[in-house]
Amino acid sequence: MKTMNVTSLIIPCYNEADRLDTGKFISFLSDNKGIHIIFVNDGSKDDTLNVLNNIQKAAPENCTVLDMVQNGGKAEAVRQGVLLALNQYDHSHIGFLDADLATTLEEFSQMSEFIKRNSFYQAVVGSRMARLGANISRKLSRKVFSKVVGTMINAVSGLPINDTQCGAKIFSREMATRIFEAGFKTDWLFDVELFVRARQAFGKQYAARRMYEYPLMQWVNAEGSKVGLKEIYRTPIMIAKIGLLYNLPIEKMMSSLNNTWETMAHTMFSVNEWGTIA
Repeated sequence: MKTMNVTSLIIPCYNEADRLDTGKFISFLSDNKGIHIIFVNDGSKDDTLNVLNNIQKAAPENCTVLDMVQNGGKAEAVRQGVLLALNQYDHSHIGFLDADLATTLEEFSQMSEFIKRNSFYQAVVGSRMARLGANISRKLSRKVFSKVVGTMINAVSGLPINDTQCGAKIFSREMATRIFEAGFKTDWLFDVELFVRARQAFGKQYAARRMYEYPLMQWVNAEGSKVGLKEIYRTPIMIAKIGLLYNLPIEKMMSSLNNTWETMAHTMFSVNEWGTIA
């Protein structure tokens, strides 16, 4: 069967009833038939499922709702959405986005068009690089978190990624099939696992050349984040866990951890107030 030139967009949702912009989603689905949104209700305890069902009813052609009765965390919610897309649809690309739309639907659509036009790339990942002409609003804690994780993942995987934690990513069907097959070993650092898996499945040189960091024009920190400062302190431990479980080079990993602790200590001396991290 011929693959359709459509991008499956996975959006994990946990207790998002008050934050989901129903009108914006319905309007976007109506105007963008090249994107099929798969909402994953991750065991929400509020009215999220009803809100998602109403969106699906308004746009049945390119919207699906997957209801997970038990909360499994963001990583597993995204993974289950990807598996549904792979098993039920013949779409050419599969990506994911946070429900708070810190990265806008319009920008995701542009990322989708980019990777469809440039078949050389197997993955396009959003990058929140502050620069002239872009509206990138990030709390300092976010910047430090991305710096910490980025330093580590670059050291252990050899992939020169500037922003590993941006919640907007799109993969070719081929790459998604390989890197989402098994369950993740972490939850909020599953993005790191994706890069490690890509390197192991396709090789360092191939992964580095076939992944493209897409500079976002707009990204705004959303309220209601579920990850806080304590996760920054846990990051080196979780990265070490990933390194061990994926058999990454111990020497490079430990060197990266030491450098990260120094970066965190320096930052804590110079920062008086921390925000939350998405």
